[in-house]
Amino acid sequence: MGLVRRSVSVGVLFVAILALPAIGLAQTEAVITGVVTDSSGGVLPGVTVTAVHDATGNTFTSVTDERGVFRMQARVGAYQILMELQGFQSVRAQVTLLAGQTANIPVQMQPATLQENVTVTAEAPLVNVTQTSPAGNIDPKQFSELPAEGRNWMALLLVAPGSRTTSVNQNAPIPMRGGGGDQQFFQTNVDGQQVSNELGGGRQPLMSQEMISELQFISNRFDATQGRSLGVQVNVITKSGTNRYSGSVRGNFRDSDIGYAKDPVAGKVTPFKDQQIASSFGGPIIKDRLHFFGYQDYDHNPSTGVWTTPYPKFNVSRDGLLTTKQGGIRFDYQISSQTRFMAKGDLWRNWDDGLTGGSAYPSSAATTRETGNTLNFQLTKVLNNRSVNEAKLGYSGYQYRNTCWTQWDNAWYKDHGPYGPVQQCGPVINFTGFTFGGNQGYPRHRGQDRYWLRDDYSYSYDARGRHDLRAGGEFIYHTEMSANCTRCRSTYTATGRPAGLPTIPTPAQLQDWFPDPFNADTWNFNAVNPWVTNFNIGIHQGRRTPDRQNLAGWWVQDDWRMSNKWTLNLGLRWDIQTNAFANAGQVVPFMVPGRPNEKNNYAPRMGVAYAISDKTAIRAGGGRYYAENITSQDLYALEYRSIVQVDIPNDGRADFGVNPFNGPMPTYEQALARFCAYNNNATGCLQRATQELGPPTQYQHTQYTDQYSVGVAHQVGGDMAYQVDYLYNRGRHEKNNQANINLTFDPRTGLNLPQNVRANRPFPGDGTIGQNYYMGKSALHSLNMSFMKRLSHNWQGAVNYSLSGLWTGVGNPLMAVPGQEAIIVPFTLADDLAGPWTFDAQDQRHRLVANGIWEVWRGFQLSGYHYFGAGNRASTNYGGDLRGYGPGGEGRLRPDGTIVPRNGFIQPVQNRTNMRFQQRLTLPNRVQVDLIAEAFDLFNMENYTLGTQESSLQYKKPTAGQFRTMQFGFRIGF
Repeated sequence: MGLVRRSVSVGVLFVAILALPAIGLAQTEAVITGVVTDSSGGVLPGVTVTAVHDATGNTFTSVTDERGVFRMQARVGAYQILMELQGFQSVRAQVTLLAGQTANIPVQMQPATLQENVTVTAEAPLVNVTQTSPAGNIDPKQFSELPAEGRNWMALLLVAPGSRTTSVNQNAPIPMRGGGGDQQFFQTNVDGQQVSNELGGGRQPLMSQEMISELQFISNRFDATQGRSLGVQVNVITKSGTNRYSGSVRGNFRDSDIGYAKDPVAGKVTPFKDQQIASSFGGPIIKDRLHFFGYQDYDHNPSTGVWTTPYPKFNVSRDGLLTTKQGGIRFDYQISSQTRFMAKGDLWRNWDDGLTGGSAYPSSAATTRETGNTLNFQLTKVLNNRSVNEAKLGYSGYQYRNTCWTQWDNAWYKDHGPYGPVQQCGPVINFTGFTFGGNQGYPRHRGQDRYWLRDDYSYSYDARGRHDLRAGGEFIYHTEMSANCTRCRSTYTATGRPAGLPTIPTPAQLQDWFPDPFNADTWNFNAVNPWVTNFNIGIHQGRRTPDRQNLAGWWVQDDWRMSNKWTLNLGLRWDIQTNAFANAGQVVPFMVPGRPNEKNNYAPRMGVAYAISDKTAIRAGGGRYYAENITSQDLYALEYRSIVQVDIPNDGRADFGVNPFNGPMPTYEQALARFCAYNNNATGCLQRATQELGPPTQYQHTQYTDQYSVGVAHQVGGDMAYQVDYLYNRGRHEKNNQANINLTFDPRTGLNLPQNVRANRPFPGDGTIGQNYYMGKSALHSLNMSFMKRLSHNWQGAVNYSLSGLWTGVGNPLMAVPGQEAIIVPFTLADDLAGPWTFDAQDQRHRLVANGIWEVWRGFQLSGYHYFGAGNRASTNYGGDLRGYGPGGEGRLRPDGTIVPRNGFIQPVQNRTNMRFQQRLTLPNRVQVDLIAEAFDLFNMENYTLGTQESSLQYKKPTAGQFRTMQFGFRIGF
């Protein structure tokens, strides 16, 4: 469906919805509230409060109630506020709001016998004494003035309070966990619209810095109006037009010839260039009423990928190119002082040659072509002085394609692939300590379309205090297309231990047998036969039908200001996701049909805040948070409808490497007929294999965390504050992807019987059977401390420190049982088979980030931040398959019988300083020019990532490293 057609469809549906009575939603950006009293302290009802947004002229009005209280939902930005009541002097106030902030403006009105007006200058408090959960903002100045390499705004989340982003993982607000990162630990919301990619592959949506005004980062215990995340919420507020025509032009340039240090792994400066140009323009269409804002962003990034494997002949280099185009437009219409409408659309394209180098065999290099677009419509209606309704309708689409650089004229699908002939992507060959090949789903093409409807209603009332009640619901229709050539490239398991030979061919042999990484026709497959134990390939029937899911939720949130001291937050949320576990799929007895959708995902949430004073609060609370299941669960579990996988054990033939079938590859129908499980183990039968089947019924659960926090926040003076919070997250039913359940375990030894012996398998006619189950556990304990100073006396800054520990465990594995669904092994197993409770691979003990902006003199500005991370754990093993487990074993058993501790490897300390040097020039006609120079890893600290597999030649040697880079640019504002 084209973008224009989607726009029309979404717009028509939105108009239809607007014709219905308003029924609720108030996912507001900020709040202005206060109590108006007279000179004696008595409350004043009936005061008219008018707030005018400085930039746009938009007007918001409210009237104080019988308790003298006014409250209005408003856009972020600066406001002029006027309070009027007959017989009293008018009072004017000024305030600036950030996303999610509540500005409390207590006002005392004097009798009208005095003729002068009163002006009050108010600032949103640094400590909201009614807020019960930890949260932080990256304000507009931080967002625009802190250095960001490649203008990657996501990297700025490094400085947010409570963030767990690291200097080596700057593309996500929190590291994802699970196989392939398929546990949803964050959601990204743009102007209230959920836009996260849920495919389990590809990247999250691209967003230009030109479109973003500010960010809100909620690290723990977000309220019931938000969900589908186990960890954090990132709320993005986009820019809008103002009453003044204004715009910007931004250029950024990077060149490895200027200021770059040597790549510490490659031992030289690797060629790199980047040119970015972006612009924006906005202004009034109708002054004070209708405004527009548009932007475009282009990135051209040629570079040279250098490979740094342990084998010199593989260490080639290739020139590549990354280009990105982005653009969008937003309209804001203030229909009246009570009604506001917003419409926004964004489009982006990304072309990445993927030739970035690295420590893997170069045949893993692949191209990526991505397209994303979003539409968002919002209508906000003030129904009366107590209630506000906001309706939202949106669409987000995303598609990506991956192709390989390695050509293979004699590929298995050279004449008849499921989506056309395939003559690329050499096979995957898994040796002990080294792997040839790449993603087993390439070439592939996937995409998602998500249609989103949300409605929120807010109502304020008095009942033993002040209640701000929010209730609402949302519906998401998700459809996706997957055209993966799953296992088309084939996989050789080469972890055998041939008698009289080493566990892996010698470096000289490997380099001779695989001379050209980009031409698989030069590879000598038969030479590796002594090490090969199994051959696996997917046999396709044809195209796959689209998959669909429905997601729905409702919530009630009551923020109860019981008194000036006590605030109580009470919330309840309910979510459902249909077909989240491929519920209708069936591969009996492993994945049975008719497994029910989970309908009992009720998530209660509660928080309490006690205001010791108007600047100090103690806060605490807890709640349950369910995730959205990444749709890769459906992708693989339902592939059996159009793909069959075949396992062929090495039968010892000299030509097994090039002729594993001992004849032509069968068709889909022929393979089904030849499966051992279907033809009573006839001579020459084939072993069926599967991956990531849906879970057994008793282990099918939606992942969730129980989150708790307790802390204190205190504002020092007018511009400084600190907060200290202890956080505890208890995760349950986390996903585990078990690559092989077709195993028998011996209760006497706690070991598996070797999988390559057919008689040892519960299902001898089948090969590798992969299945997911949701029984993992986790626990995060974190002490977070932060100090911040807002801009005053020409500088602002913040320091965030976390002391934390993350533990996980998956427990015993699944075991196939004839005649029934798989069960978890019911007896004690060896440590490397049992998924023991221990530190997670993403555990980090210490994390410190300090940032600041200093306006030095006459337009010269210094800004930057320093990141320190210590105690960074990593997954580690020995490699190979000494247990005879088959695919998916942890490989922690050493040849001497000892076991490598799970996640027992600690990476080196990370220290990284990023700085910006900026000179602002003020020209006539309100034109400003910023000249910018930025340095990343300014002091070129030794920030290495070390190899963690003990059998690899790269063990404890640098496989990646950060090094100093420079970025130069300009910014013109007019």
